[in-house]
Amino acid sequence: MIENYEFKSINKYIRSDIIDGREYYTPSKQNLSGFKNYMYKVLFLYKDLAVIIHSILFSLIGFYIYYLHKLREPINYICNIREDNIDDIPDGDNELIFACKKITNEMKSLQEEKIKVWNQYDAFNHMVSSMSHDMKNPLAIVKGNVDILEMIDIESDNNIKSETIQSIKKNLIRIEKYLDRVNYLQSMDQLKINKKSIHILDFIETLKNNVKMLNSNKHIHWIIPKEDIIINIDTHHIEEGFENVLNNALTYANSNIYINIEVKDKKMLISIKDDGKGFSGEALKYATQKFYSENSQSENMGLGLNITKHILKKHGGELIIKNHNNGALVEMIINL
Repeated sequence: MIENYEFKSINKYIRSDIIDGREYYTPSKQNLSGFKNYMYKVLFLYKDLAVIIHSILFSLIGFYIYYLHKLREPINYICNIREDNIDDIPDGDNELIFACKKITNEMKSLQEEKIKVWNQYDAFNHMVSSMSHDMKNPLAIVKGNVDILEMIDIESDNNIKSETIQSIKKNLIRIEKYLDRVNYLQSMDQLKINKKSIHILDFIETLKNNVKMLNSNKHIHWIIPKEDIIINIDTHHIEEGFENVLNNALTYANSNIYINIEVKDKKMLISIKDDGKGFSGEALKYATQKFYSENSQSENMGLGLNITKHILKKHGGELIIKNHNNGALVEMIINL
């Protein structure tokens, strides 16, 4: 219903028509200027599109506010991420923060892989250098002895001839052993572990007998468990690994070696400690790598600790090398 005062205010803008006894009102044409007519059209268009325009406007304002408070920091983090700021992840719990965390984890994995590749490359270079050195020494001796044989009078210098031939044989055997060990090392990936149950004191007694056969002048001190429990291990390969570590200790110990064997948390720990000079910084890094030896003049092929590491890995254990106050310490950890 239109009130009287409203009708009077709009009367000049409408036209009254009586049709079939009924009165109809229709807007009358106004003589408007071009600008006013244009503004009327704009206003009518705005009236029709007001909801859409307001929705878009408020959506843009809302997104901008959301961007300032939720998106700007993670986007800046992604755009400026580097290795030195990889842990500076913005706080929050939206999807973009989760993406930042995912990117960070992937970058860390790539960093670890890069470090691993560089370590492998470094170890490979060291291995090649060690192999070259280890093969070069006996070959040089053989070559020198051959030169001696060519120079001496074979008929009159029988003693020299005999000594030279023995030296050649010895170094050829050394090369042969070296190649055999390399072949054995290559087969370590296919090494099969055959575990069996054995009383720990019986196993330790076997180790003691093997040590006696080494005919060393070093003093061996044993610390063993009092309880004779049953363990489940591949005795053959654990004995081999033990002898590799012990031979290393016998080489560098001054006079005493301490062997401690204990079982704890379903693991057997064999620690071998000597009173020598301990591992050098380089040895702590490379001692378990193939062909590494601190003493380049010895006949040690630098494979013992590496082979032991592989054996323990097959047992689900590990080999740990470190220094203590008065020498070197090597720990063999075996999962039972």
